[in-house]
Amino acid sequence: QSCDSCLSSSIGQTQIPVPTSPALLYYCIGALYLSDCPQQHYIPIYLVVMGAFGLALALLSDLLCAQDSEGRIPNLLSCVRTSWNTLTSLFLFCWFISGNVWIYSIYQPNYNQTIKLYCNRTLYLFAFWINTLLYILLGVLLVWGCCLCAWNLRGCHLSSNPRHKTRLECPCHRLHRRRGGPFS
Repeated sequence: QSCDSCLSSSIGQTQIPVPTSPALLYYCIGALYLSDCPQQHYIPIYLVVMGAFGLALALLSDLLCAQDSEGRIPNLLSCVRTSWNTLTSLFLFCWFISGNVWIYSIYQPNYNQTIKLYCNRTLYLFAFWINTLLYILLGVLLVWGCCLCAWNLRGCHLSSNPRHKTRLECPCHRLHRRRGGPFS
């Protein structure tokens, strides 16, 4: 991934990468309601940490973009960037799982602030729905990926059946034909 292809939006004179927007929202909501969920005090902390690390991942990844001008050999900064992205992404994945436990374990929390154990409605519903939307997005991507794989397999099946008039060619068939493999 080249640094030039990073998505960004202009706000005044400042360039802000688009992926930082949700992270900024996580951070702001978590910080705003930091002490407003005694029923599960980790939820606002989860949002703050998720937002801070999401921002750091997006901003530092963009700042640490470094590769040899010819694109041949990655330099030291490129290796640091790759290590940083990998470790931060792994941490965010584990933190996401922890956040799910904290959020879904108190599903339908008490929103009444006069009772000792409550959770602010805005805080909880934001955390609940943002995580639920991530699962929906993952589900859609999974279904899309499965459909794409099925389409590719269908193409491979059609190309190997001589009775079909339409011969779709599968990449594996092209590769084997060049090498003189079983599909040539």
